[in-house]
Amino acid sequence: MNVLKKLRIQLKAKRNRALSTEEIEFLVANGDDFALDRYMMFNSLPGQLHLALLKRDESVVKNYIRYHRLSQEAEMEIFTKPQFKGLAEAYLQNHCPLAAVQEELLKPENQSSLEEFIKFYELDEELVVDFIKTAPDYLVIEYFKEHEISFEAFSEMLKRSTLLAQAYADEYYLDEESEAKFLMEATPELMSAYVEQSLGYGLHPMGEIVLLNSGNVELIKKYIQHFHLGDEDDNIDYPQEMLLLNMGNKELLLDYVSWHMPCKKFVIELLQSGDKDVAMKLVSSQIIPEEAEKYLLDRGKEFVECYIAHSDFKDVEVEKKLVKTYPAEVLKPYIEKFVLSDLAEAELVRKGDAELIKLYIENNKFCLDAQKLLVKTLNKELIAYYDKLQGFADEAWKVIGQTFFLNNI
Repeated sequence: MNVLKKLRIQLKAKRNRALSTEEIEFLVANGDDFALDRYMMFNSLPGQLHLALLKRDESVVKNYIRYHRLSQEAEMEIFTKPQFKGLAEAYLQNHCPLAAVQEELLKPENQSSLEEFIKFYELDEELVVDFIKTAPDYLVIEYFKEHEISFEAFSEMLKRSTLLAQAYADEYYLDEESEAKFLMEATPELMSAYVEQSLGYGLHPMGEIVLLNSGNVELIKKYIQHFHLGDEDDNIDYPQEMLLLNMGNKELLLDYVSWHMPCKKFVIELLQSGDKDVAMKLVSSQIIPEEAEKYLLDRGKEFVECYIAHSDFKDVEVEKKLVKTYPAEVLKPYIEKFVLSDLAEAELVRKGDAELIKLYIENNKFCLDAQKLLVKTLNKELIAYYDKLQGFADEAWKVIGQTFFLNNI
């Protein structure tokens, strides 16, 4: 019985012994397709036989690569030799070639195989930069339509062509470093295109800084119409907002404070020494942080009147100072609209303006300390007026009794 026949019988057996190396070599070189296919369905071939396998009919090799990888040498063969084009395409359906083979694909003569490769797989990370450097534009575009790239690779792309970088940015949301680097390198036209495209989701913080440093007023204006610079947390000092303030562009600042509440540091610096019109726009349209209220009070009557038209003071010490230092014409609309803090009520009594006190107690009950102070003024008219409208607390009545007793001794 010849060797081939014996191998076929063995392969059909339910409990066949393992084939020896010599038998496998014979099977690959001389075995019929059926016997080889049956063996390869359940067994991989030793790597040193893969080149020999490539000499068999293409259908036999395709059956093998459905289940098993080829060695690096065999992979190199099928991806670099035109006669194996069909095998290469079939191989990609099941396996990603090794890194050494991918590197070979980057050579110009293997471009057709590279085109097929990138439809299925990403290049090894260490090869992407080389690919960006050497591949034709259309192939780079095809690659990033399928795969994202690293910051290093994007930087290389940017060196090569800002147009390619823009095309990539059209496909993917850039990470912060990539975005900032792109905006720094981009032409004014490309920057405008990118920023307008970002109006649906916003720039990263570094990107916002690059945009502000560009000095493109129209583009910055368009951006801040849509987005607050930095997150909307007034407890954090955002460098983007401070950069905008220090730019000193009145048009941009007026727009920004109309649409957004800046961080505390921005507000304080603006109220301390900023442009009057911008500061006025801020206090007329925003409720400023409590820590900034004292600076508003220092800006004077015009600012205070503008602010209290829509907001009260949250800092009780500031409100106390307001009552103590500002005239009745400013205080009247304030006490008509807002309930004073205990400290400010006491200060209102100390101020001694009967008309203001009457106006306030028409709608508000004094705290106990203010009631006691009111009694000690010995202003019988105000005391009677308050008692009629609001009524004194029991503790205040004790003070009333003591006060009038002592003053009638």
